[in-house]
Amino acid sequence: MSIAFEDPNGQMEWPINLYTFGFDQLNRITYQKVYRDNSVEQTTTWNPTPTDNFQTSYSYDGNGNLLSLFRNGHGTLGTQEMDRFSYVYQNGTNRLLHVDDDLQISGNFDEDIDDQTQGNYAYDLLGNLTYDRANQIDEIIWNTNNRIRDVNRVGSLSSFSFFYDVNGNKFARQTKNGATENEWKYFYSIRDPQGNNLATIIREYHPTESITEPRISPSTSSDFVETLKISDFQIYGSSHIGTEWVSDEVLLAAAEFNQGSFNSQGYFINKL
Repeated sequence: MSIAFEDPNGQMEWPINLYTFGFDQLNRITYQKVYRDNSVEQTTTWNPTPTDNFQTSYSYDGNGNLLSLFRNGHGTLGTQEMDRFSYVYQNGTNRLLHVDDDLQISGNFDEDIDDQTQGNYAYDLLGNLTYDRANQIDEIIWNTNNRIRDVNRVGSLSSFSFFYDVNGNKFARQTKNGATENEWKYFYSIRDPQGNNLATIIREYHPTESITEPRISPSTSSDFVETLKISDFQIYGSSHIGTEWVSDEVLLAAAEFNQGSFNSQGYFINKL
């Protein structure tokens, strides 16, 4: 496999790379090696040689859990180590407790995972993740059907709630960006009777002076008005073909959406 990267102006930013991969007897990836030829654009012939940039290697325990990951990047100083991970699991389980990284290389790149403290992850009795310190997730609550109900984050970070119909299909997500309702946003999935997602409607609040019509009922604060817009449509033939994103804000009037717009199964029953 060969890959070339371009800068925003369409010019070649990196030479063409050749990637080779190794696998063990269980078809698990064990390494990635990289080859490149810096002169291919000038000579139009390609004679790749090995490079340490972007090389990776992996190891596993007897249960198939990832034990280590070594990875190089390419920084301002040339080839630099990005990660030297060791994965720590709860004894006798597949539950990851934390990831150790070499502190000497943790500062080489800002985009990767750095060394985690012990007990970074916590789980309930069923093995569901309930806590993630590195991502500032203070609590994950699961419903009786083993689906995520709430994700509560630390301090003022956004928290999330999820709502499901009787078939287990998620029909709404609530994002809380603050303590008051005018800082919340809702995403409704419009589904057909088979459970296929047809469209997404976003319900949110805007300052009153920025919205004319259409609108639905005012929020609890007189300074904000509650609005709806269609975010996307899902396109189907005999199967799912793609997504049409709605670039212009399409607001729905109150007559088209109200508290009775969803039936007891979470399906949108009003005509758009």
